[in-house]
Amino acid sequence: MRDYLFDRVLELPWIAAGIGLGVITGYLIAARATAGSAVRRALWLSLGTALALLFGVAEYDADLALGHFIARSEMAVLAAAVTLAAGTVAATIVAAGKGAGWIPRARVSFPYDLFVRACLAAFGLGMAAYLIVYPPTRWVFDTIVTLAFTAGLLFALPAEGSRLLEGVLRLGAAAAIAAALAGVMLGNALLILAGTFTGGAACVVLGAERRAA
Repeated sequence: MRDYLFDRVLELPWIAAGIGLGVITGYLIAARATAGSAVRRALWLSLGTALALLFGVAEYDADLALGHFIARSEMAVLAAAVTLAAGTVAATIVAAGKGAGWIPRARVSFPYDLFVRACLAAFGLGMAAYLIVYPPTRWVFDTIVTLAFTAGLLFALPAEGSRLLEGVLRLGAAAAIAAALAGVMLGNALLILAGTFTGGAACVVLGAERRAA
């Protein structure tokens, strides 16, 4: 754990700013919600998740380039953040495609889809465990991000309508929490801001969706 973990005061403004901006943005998105804008709301919220993914990859690259030691606990949280973020971005793409009619809105399946998804999830978990044990393994990190994105696509295709939107919001909230935690552990203010912003907005919109249902 890095030395500045003992100085939480410097991170409190970023956490407060992210949560405040997220709650305000989530309220504005939910207040202007209409039946036809569900996918648009998910796309807006996924922007924060995409930023969290970008900042997470940049943090890992910077640590490798500077020769910083990445503790296993830090690598576990960072891997969770980028994995959930990549899956959220992919699921949002599917939701947008279904909303625009580019992808059939009914359940989309393919031969042995359950088996393929199970194998993909198992392989991804195995690669994540390897990365946690051996953090400075760039090709494994890239593979995990790619697998997470592919899994997001495959797991979102069978979902329909409001269930898909709620799944995207829940996944985005989980990715945001992981990103904020990774930002605190790694001392990355951008990760903290992206995570708290997305988490605050997703929770507000998800609550509005459930009350309207």
